[in-house]
Amino acid sequence: MTHKPKSLIVGHRKDRTAVFPENNLHALNRQIDWISTPVDSREFQARLSQFRDLEIIFGTWGMPWLEQDLLESLPNLRAIFYAAGTLRSFVPDEFWGRDIIISTASKANAIPVADLTMAALVFGLKGILPAARETRRLRSYHPKPGRHGFGTYRPRIGLVSYGAIARLVRQRLRSLDAEVLVYDPFLSIDEADREDIALVELDEMFTQCHAVSVHAPALPSTRHLIRGHHIRALRENSVFINTARGSVVAQTEMISALQERQDIEAFIDVTDPEPPEDSSPLYDLPNVLLTPHIAGSTGHEVARLGQFMIEEYQRYASGQTLHHQVHRQDLELLA
Repeated sequence: MTHKPKSLIVGHRKDRTAVFPENNLHALNRQIDWISTPVDSREFQARLSQFRDLEIIFGTWGMPWLEQDLLESLPNLRAIFYAAGTLRSFVPDEFWGRDIIISTASKANAIPVADLTMAALVFGLKGILPAARETRRLRSYHPKPGRHGFGTYRPRIGLVSYGAIARLVRQRLRSLDAEVLVYDPFLSIDEADREDIALVELDEMFTQCHAVSVHAPALPSTRHLIRGHHIRALRENSVFINTARGSVVAQTEMISALQERQDIEAFIDVTDPEPPEDSSPLYDLPNVLLTPHIAGSTGHEVARLGQFMIEEYQRYASGQTLHHQVHRQDLELLA
């Protein structure tokens, strides 16, 4: 008889139901042995002694911190399939010394972020927001509609960092026949050629592009990577987008630059702090569209995260190469 590994779903109640809907679990139910109904972090730790035989965790938001004592209580744990993004909220350094496979659905979470980025690029390049504001103010149409934006034919687009999200954005930009400039110190010239992008320095990107979209992870080396002078250097009627992390942009400097350059349309989905203080000008600046960190998976999109990890488990169970495994050295480049 084929071995059915003892498995468990761990995560916040509201999240785990949405991420692993019953209809997506049908295939798994025939392949594994659920040793309990799904649990949250508190329940998991309270019942830890009952899970010594646990081999596989399917997790999502709300995983417990995997400290050494917890891991020693799970001697048979072989793999974690995390149906969400960053591992930093629950994986300490000591985890990597153990022979436990971990995969993450961060690439699945990249899909809606790329979709929102593309929508913001189209809205920004078309000058949709200033045109709508002007139409509301005039109660009529401007004699030269569309005067604010460059348009979507052959724009020059800058991408700050070239990870999973930016690569998806680049694919979508092919429909615009866009010229794509990238700042990423880790990207080789050969790979840039294969991706049909131009590697540039950060300062050059902001002076050359009609739109710049930030996709850098939040690392000590990227804190305040984007400064006020970068935004001030943007071309007239340009677009600035941040769906990455608020700390990558020096927020006070960004606000000052956007107050001075109200021809720039800014689509800001992440801030530092998050949310901004009540008094932040970001709430009121007419050239800022501020959204509450919704670029990642929301609504039914979260079921895609679970499906990615179900498919990853099936590769694991059949001895195939995993598509989404994370190794310790990968953390330097991940959010």
